[in-house]
Amino acid sequence: MRLGYICAIGLCALLWAAPRCHADVVLLANGDRISGVIEKLDKEKLSLKTEFAGVIQIDWKKVSQLESDNEYDVEADSGKTFRGKLAFAQNGVVVQSTGAAVPLMLVSVRSVNPPPQTERALAPLHGTVNVGYNFARGNSNVSNSAAAINANYRTEEYKVTLDVQSLFNSDTNESPSNRYYGSLRYDRFLNPRSFWFTLGGLEHDEKRSLDLRTNLGGGLGWKLLHDSKNEANLLSGVTYVNEQYQDPVATTPNGSSGEALMGIDLRNALLGGIVATNKVSVTPNLVQLGRYRMSIESGVRLPMLTRYIWSFQLFDRYDSRPPVEARRNDYGAISSFGVTF
Repeated sequence: MRLGYICAIGLCALLWAAPRCHADVVLLANGDRISGVIEKLDKEKLSLKTEFAGVIQIDWKKVSQLESDNEYDVEADSGKTFRGKLAFAQNGVVVQSTGAAVPLMLVSVRSVNPPPQTERALAPLHGTVNVGYNFARGNSNVSNSAAAINANYRTEEYKVTLDVQSLFNSDTNESPSNRYYGSLRYDRFLNPRSFWFTLGGLEHDEKRSLDLRTNLGGGLGWKLLHDSKNEANLLSGVTYVNEQYQDPVATTPNGSSGEALMGIDLRNALLGGIVATNKVSVTPNLVQLGRYRMSIESGVRLPMLTRYIWSFQLFDRYDSRPPVEARRNDYGAISSFGVTF
């Protein structure tokens, strides 16, 4: 009886697993066919897990066609990612994406990866939520806290990036110096190496007596580097800026102006899941000639547990000619814990 139960359970397990065991087929340029499970395509090497030889590395240039009943994320050199089953095509592959079949030449395929196992319903949405807090008690009562949200929503045609940061500082011996910042950017892909973008932002900085700065603009962007581990984007454009200061004796009246925008965004995936980011932007004022602002952000993100991370960030905001009696630099460091989604 016990043996019968074991056999029944084993049969159920095999039936449950059977639909997930479809073999992927790789057709080489010399006509050979190799069956297995595609693990990834990285640095022009296709990793294929075979039944008898284990994981083998295949030179991507020697691959002629691909076929699979499993779904994969296929990234083209245009930066677009297509998800679906794979079917043979002449000198390439057809990705059976939702609602459409997308043919791709293999020379234009940058990466092939299985979807994450812990896939959520909002697959294109990724980001982090971070919080941090520290305090000091004794001769002074000091409390510092930070909160940040970074989210990216990406499809085959466009990408939306949201960045929100808040710093709260309370000191019984000094006035508060809170700072809030938020930005939203929309990128529309034009071709494999370029895109146009629009952006908007809000900023409040009590240390600089800045009540509210708003900006709205756009321009063109270029992908200097884009692969599975590294990304570098160059931005150029113009923005409309409105500034409102709390200090009534501001050397420059509150009001609107225009700024040119030049910036670069860098992202590097390092060993052990560590991610480093760097953002630099310079905005010369087109109305108040001689004045320019610079923003620098450098950060590192370390994985702790399954979805939990520790983040450390350095930032510097520089104004060559602040309209109020304030320091030109506003800089600091933020250490926080967070969760990815």
